[in-house]
Amino acid sequence: MLNYDSADRVTSIDAVQPLDLRLRGVELLDRPYGAVVEELTACGFTIEDDDVGGLVVGSGVYIYNGASDERDEPTEVVTLYPVDWHPERNAHGVWEGVGDVGPLAAHRVVARVGTDRISLDEDRQHLRERLGRCYHSVPEDGWHAAQDRYVEHGLTLGFDPADRLVTIVIDGPAEAQYDDIPLLRRPSQEVAADLTAAGVLLVEREAEYWAPELNIAIWTARSDRTLPVSAVVIGRLPYKT
Repeated sequence: MLNYDSADRVTSIDAVQPLDLRLRGVELLDRPYGAVVEELTACGFTIEDDDVGGLVVGSGVYIYNGASDERDEPTEVVTLYPVDWHPERNAHGVWEGVGDVGPLAAHRVVARVGTDRISLDEDRQHLRERLGRCYHSVPEDGWHAAQDRYVEHGLTLGFDPADRLVTIVIDGPAEAQYDDIPLLRRPSQEVAADLTAAGVLLVEREAEYWAPELNIAIWTARSDRTLPVSAVVIGRLPYKT
C-alpha cells in the first residue's frame, strides 16, 4: 500500500505478504519478531522497540508484529519511510489509547453498516475505548480528516471532520468475510466469482473490484486478477461513486 502527500509524492510504503521483503538478506515478513530482530542486530542495526514492533534505526524500516513483547509473534507488516524518519521527530502521527484489547482476528462485513463489531458513523473516541491502542495520523491526501491505525486488529479507520467513522480498511493479519465468503489473501478473481455467485454486483476497476450497491471494494497490489486480495474497504472510497 502506497501512501501519498498532497503533491502526489510517496511518503511511506506498507508491505505485507506475499511479498518477499529483505534487509541485508534478512527476511522481514511472517517470521518470529525476535528472530528478525536478532538477525538484524547481527548485521549491525539497532532496533528501537515499542508496543507493537520496532524501528530499524537509520534505515527507515519499521517492523510491526502486533505486540513487540511477544518475541515469537510473527512480523505482520513492514512500513518503509525515508531513511531519517523517526516517530519522535515526525508530527504526522502519534500513538493514542491503551493497548488492553486483544487482537480481533476476524471481521464480518455487513452491507451498508460496516462490520459485525464496527459501524460506520460511530464516534472516534468511543471506538478507541473499545479497540484500544492505535496510531493516529492526519492524512495529507485529503481523503479523510484523520485516521486511526489499529495494527493488531488489521484495521485502518478514516474519520470526517466531526470525528465520525466514514471508512473501514481491513488488511493483514486479520481475516475478513462477507456472507461466509473469505475475502483476504485469496486470488481476487476467485473472490469476485464467489461474490458474483452470491448475487453481488461487481464493477471491475484497476487493481480492485467494487460492489456499488454495498459500497465495498476489494483491493489487490496490481491489476493481475490472480494476485491475492490485500485489503477490503468499506464506506467512503477515494473516488466519486
